[in-house]
Amino acid sequence: MKKKKAIIATSIIILVIIALFITGICIDKNKEKYIENSNQLYDIASKYILEKDENPDKDKKRYKMFIDYEGFGITEDKEYRYAYMWIYDESFYISNNRIISSGGSSMPYKFTFAKKEDKVIKYENPKDGNEYTSSIKGMFPKDLEEKVLNYKLNDSKLKRDVREYYKDLNNTKIYYTDTMLEVKTKSKSNNKFSLYLKRDNKNVYLQNSIEEVYFYTGETKQTLKKYLTETFQTLDDGLKNVTDLANNSVTVADGGTKVFKSKEYNITIIKCNTKEGVKNIYIGDYKMNFDNSTCK
Repeated sequence: MKKKKAIIATSIIILVIIALFITGICIDKNKEKYIENSNQLYDIASKYILEKDENPDKDKKRYKMFIDYEGFGITEDKEYRYAYMWIYDESFYISNNRIISSGGSSMPYKFTFAKKEDKVIKYENPKDGNEYTSSIKGMFPKDLEEKVLNYKLNDSKLKRDVREYYKDLNNTKIYYTDTMLEVKTKSKSNNKFSLYLKRDNKNVYLQNSIEEVYFYTGETKQTLKKYLTETFQTLDDGLKNVTDLANNSVTVADGGTKVFKSKEYNITIIKCNTKEGVKNIYIGDYKMNFDNSTCK
């Protein structure tokens, strides 16, 4: 009886070993292997992303999506080919003769292609947040995992392509908002002011050398007075969008007055917040400075 049990046990072990061996052969046959002379798949994948563009700004003036990529490798198994890439895409359009970014993305991709046809079947992106690392490891071959996890694509080539495409414009600086200011002056800079508008118990004063200030949202132009009085619930809400366009700001040691300046738009905005409780706003050209003629 013991001998019979031993024979049965041995037979089971042999069957398990055979099954594992057969499974190993199947796995090996389906294992992905790197292939050469297929780099055209990278360009086809990029074109596929361009064709799938659903940006809501597509109808805006001279809209165009730009793409740059890094190819990590192309593999194949028994049924498919796979292109592993990092793609950086960003879209742009023109507003008021300026290049406006409409947003984009920079992330890893895995494209699945038919075995004998250069056609995208599907693509995959990693998950966000805490699942990012594990999803990368699930998408990419083991020898690419660390490279992809630590990779950053430089945007300099794409930005050069953008400026070259829009080189007919006088200004090829890239803007990340389609809002802008226009200051129309009528005389030399001075520190004399007139009341421009009154709202929320605050006075907004305009430098006498300025005829008007205009605020643009895309192609829509309106006076700053109308923008600050009709567009937002509070004066401070509207003013923040204006001061955000200034690339230089300082805080004065008088209780918290802030001075915002933009050489590009030729504007200075002084938002008073003195120890004496003065909360008024003064708007002037770029040369205007904070002195005893303001915040009093």
